[in-house]
Amino acid sequence: MMLQQTLSFGLLFLMGYLGYLLFRLLHIPAAPLLASMVSTAFLQFLGWPTGFTDGALAFLCSVILGINMGKQIQADILARVATAARPIAVHVCGMLLVSLSCGFFLYLFANHYGTDLSLVNALVRTSTGGLGGMTVLGMSLNADIVLLVFFQLFRQVTFLSLLAYMPAITGRFVPMQSRSLSSPKMRALPAFERREYIFLVCSATIGGYLGMRIGMPAGALFGAMLFSGILAVILKKHYLCPTQVRVVAQIGLGLILGKRFDGGLLPIVSELLLPAVLVTAVMLIGCLLLALLLFKTTGYDLNTCLVCSAPAGMSQMASIAEESGADMLTASLFHAARVIAVVTLYPWLVLYFIGM
Repeated sequence: MMLQQTLSFGLLFLMGYLGYLLFRLLHIPAAPLLASMVSTAFLQFLGWPTGFTDGALAFLCSVILGINMGKQIQADILARVATAARPIAVHVCGMLLVSLSCGFFLYLFANHYGTDLSLVNALVRTSTGGLGGMTVLGMSLNADIVLLVFFQLFRQVTFLSLLAYMPAITGRFVPMQSRSLSSPKMRALPAFERREYIFLVCSATIGGYLGMRIGMPAGALFGAMLFSGILAVILKKHYLCPTQVRVVAQIGLGLILGKRFDGGLLPIVSELLLPAVLVTAVMLIGCLLLALLLFKTTGYDLNTCLVCSAPAGMSQMASIAEESGADMLTASLFHAARVIAVVTLYPWLVLYFIGM
């Protein structure tokens, strides 16, 4: 029985990985998570057994993603952020406000037109965090995960598509500026030694377990992120999290999502297309206002401000920043602050509003 479950899980993971390679070739956003979700749902429809344990896999994936996020919490990065604490704080508060506003808009719109949508589902679907982190948050709050992924992917595809035209538009109407957060006085931190990665994994696992035990939404993700970052700050070093490790974690989450996929969800997804368009439009307006505020109150060029204010994945935004000529360091710091703040603060805001 154990051997059969192991072989079944191995095939599911292999199919997810092969799907990821295909989706990456096609430049589809969130390729690891989406490909494994689709392949698992397909195999499930064919009758292939998907009897792996969700809880253990979700915890492992959450810890891995937490480690990946925690690498942003470094002593030198915090010092750089301190040089622009006010715009970053305004940006983070603005992103949280955009998430909440879009969530309430979706909740009121859906229920007004006869769709039974809970407030927690609405708020989680419109969060501006990373797809992996928001998937973990949705699972911890018993949200409709597949529909959450639909909203998050729709938003990412829309923003990434629009940003492709950004350099031509901004270059025509707005003069370029050049200030960034980089500082020549910052020295490069040494990297973790091999044995220190053992402490990193142990620290993240303990942090994830404690975060889960205290009952915090996405506690395993938040605890692993916090403990990993604190360890890096204490050691005054930085660690690397290979891309393939993050891919494995996202494939694991996709397997969990694929198990929950039901053919009856397809008509629901088609009904939610209009709300997804409207919510994305509202979010686009909010993010454009944040970008203009950042542009008017700092010395950053408009390309950089637009990249900083676009709620898409960090890896995709890094690529967009490089292609558009935006300042990559500034963009990465703003996105790191956004993702960390959403993972840290947004769950509590959701709990507060659904408990009112």
